[in-house]
Amino acid sequence: MPSLRQIRRRIRSVENTKKITRAMEMVAAAKLRRFEDLLARARESADFLENLLGRLLADVRDYDHPLFRAVPEPKRFALLVVASDTGLCGTYNANVLARAAAFLKDRSQSGKGGASAPSVEVVPVGKNAVNYFRRLGHEVKASFVENRLSNFEATAEHAAEHLKDRFLAGAVDEVYLLYTKYVSKAQYGPKLEKFLNLEKSGAEGKPGPGYILEPDAGRIFDALLPKFLWSKIRAVLLESFLSEQLSRMMAMRQATDNAAEMIEEMTLLRNKLRQAAITKELIEVVSGAKALKR
Repeated sequence: MPSLRQIRRRIRSVENTKKITRAMEMVAAAKLRRFEDLLARARESADFLENLLGRLLADVRDYDHPLFRAVPEPKRFALLVVASDTGLCGTYNANVLARAAAFLKDRSQSGKGGASAPSVEVVPVGKNAVNYFRRLGHEVKASFVENRLSNFEATAEHAAEHLKDRFLAGAVDEVYLLYTKYVSKAQYGPKLEKFLNLEKSGAEGKPGPGYILEPDAGRIFDALLPKFLWSKIRAVLLESFLSEQLSRMMAMRQATDNAAEMIEEMTLLRNKLRQAAITKELIEVVSGAKALKR
C-alpha cells in the first residue's frame, strides 16, 4: 500500500501530464481546422487539372507521352509511403506502415512459381517511415523528412519530380502512393493509389470539344503534366497531415480522459488513507484517555 505522500506525488505528476495532453489536443485541433481549408483548396486544384487533362486527351486522342507508358507485366515498382515525423498520434503510423508491409509481401509473393521476383523501391515521407524501412533492411534511395506546413510545397515538388524521373528513366514500371485518406472527423484510413503510369481511360468514348492548341499539343502537355503530378502529391501530403492531426487530437483526448480517471481514483484512495489515518489517531486518543481514567 503506497503512503499518503507517494499518492500525492502521483496525483501532481498525473495532473501535469494531463495539462500537457490537453494542450497537445488543442494544438492538434487548431492545426486540423487550418489544414481543412488547405486540403479543400488542394483537392479543388487537383480535380481541376485532372478534368482539364481529361478534356485535352479526349480532343487529342493520338497524342502519346512517356508518362502514359504501360508495361504489360510490371516487375519494378516504386511506393511512396507517407507517415509522420513525430509520434503521439495514435495508430496513424502503425496503420499506414502495416499496409505498406502488406504491399511489399504481396509483390514478393507474386514473383514465385519460376517468374522473376518483383522489386519495390520505397520512397518514405516522414521519419517514422524512414526508420521503419531501414529496420526492415530496405535500401532507401530518396526520403523526405522534416515536413512542415512551411515547406510541404517544396516537398511535394521534389517528391513528384523524383517519382517522375524514376519512371521516365525506366527504373520502375509503376508508381504507387500510400497515404492516409481523410474523409471526415470520424473517418480516415490508409489508401493505396496508383500514380504512374497515367491512363487515358477517362477520355475514351468522349467526343472532343475541338480545342485549338497553340503552339502545339506536345508543349502544352509538357507544361501541364508536371503541374498535375505536383498537385496530386500536394493533395496526398495534405490528406496525410490532416489525418495525422486528427489522430493526434483523438489520442490526446483519450489520454486526457484517462488521466482524469486516474486522478479521480487516486484522489479517492488518498481520501480513504487520510480517513483511515484520522480514525487511527482518534482511536489512539480515546484509548489514551481511557487509560488515564483508570
